[in-house]
This record gives sequence, structure tokens and C-alpha cells, in this order.
Amino acid sequence: MQAIGILSSMIVEIEANPHETSLIRGGSPYNHTLCAASYGPDYPSTVRRLALKAAETGSDADLADLQDALLSAFPKYEAVLRTTQAVDLVHGGVKVNALPELVAAVVNHRIAEHSSVAALQAHIAGTVLPVARAFDLSVDAFGQNVTAGAGSGAGGHVALSDAWGTALEPSAATPMGKGDPYGVFAGTVKATIESSDRYDAKGVVVAPLLTIGNTGELATGVPAPLATS
Repeated sequence: MQAIGILSSMIVEIEANPHETSLIRGGSPYNHTLCAASYGPDYPSTVRRLALKAAETGSDADLADLQDALLSAFPKYEAVLRTTQAVDLVHGGVKVNALPELVAAVVNHRIAEHSSVAALQAHIAGTVLPVARAFDLSVDAFGQNVTAGAGSGAGGHVALSDAWGTALEPSAATPMGKGDPYGVFAGTVKATIESSDRYDAKGVVVAPLLTIGNTGELATGVPAPLATS
């Protein structure tokens, strides 16, 4: 198989192995769920019941049930409860009847607040290594040399890297205790809306939730194997 086919195999493995979803106690999705369950009049009753139960019991099993219910009721929560990934740049051949010397792909990630750059890199490396081993490729995973194939690396070389050196750790959740920044912010929003004639609103509740905005990319490069005769 040539370089484009090998890279395609790696992309298939990456997309077939998304990051796991995880609802973490104290994280912003969990706090948002409890707030909505406690104060949202139209919140789904099943999710409400499971959220209050998970908060009361502290049970991991109840938390898992809540996560399943959240994903069922709000499928878009997958983008909040897991590190997302999308292969959005692919570079290959430039001419018909000429094998490319180098092929590459860029995978865009938005790291979940409970994860990290290191965890993301470990996941990608662990996903790519079995494919590299199958094609006897040597691997450089984020600056660390790894021998994935039979040892010769005769099939070529794979380089995993932070595409532009701009990887960012996820932002920490804002403290929510009394007098903490979130309390000041929420109180300001609540007071502004409730005191405005424009909104005519009472009993406003401000619910926390992480907005995923930062973007990070990892590059995967596979030089074409040398031709032999």
C-alpha cells in the first residue's frame, strides 16, 4: 500500500476511535445539569430525577445513568462531555502518475475541560501505533521516538506533532463559591435582568456551562516508502 492508503488507514482508525464521554462531578456540564434540574420548569423529568438522585447519593452508577440520560435527551452534549476531533486538512499527491513523497493530515481537537493536551496526545499515539506497526513504520510521537514496526522502519516514517505549536490546555472552571468570580458574575446578570423594564422577569436563575471555542490541531505525516527494484 502506498502512502495515501496508509494515511487513509490512520484517519479511519482515528475517526473510529473517538474520545470517551465523561460527566465529571464539579465540572461545568454537571453543575449546569443540577442547576437546570433544580430550577428549569420545562427540563425533561427523567433527567431531572436522575440528576437530583446522582447529587444526593454520590454514586458513580447514578452518575453514569445521568450521563446516559443527558446524551439521550440532548445529543449535542457529546461535544461538551468529550474531546472532539475532526480531520479537516489532508495533503497528498500533486500530479497524476507520480507517487507523493509526503502525505499529511491535520486533525482539529477541542479538548474537554476534564482532559489535557497530554491525554489527547496519548490517545492519538495509541490509535495510530497499531496501524504503523502493521505497515512497519517508525513513529515519532510528539518528540518521542517510537519503534512501531519490526524495527527497521523500512515502510516509512510517521511524525505526530502539534501542527503549529499552539496547543492550549483547557481553561479551568471558574470558582463558584460564595464571593467567587462566578457568583459575582451571576449576581450581576440576575440583578440586571430582574431590574430592567425591558425584560419584566423575576426569579432569574443563571446556569453555568462551558462554551467550547479554542481550536487545536495535530498533524500526522507519512512519507512515501522508497521504491525498490
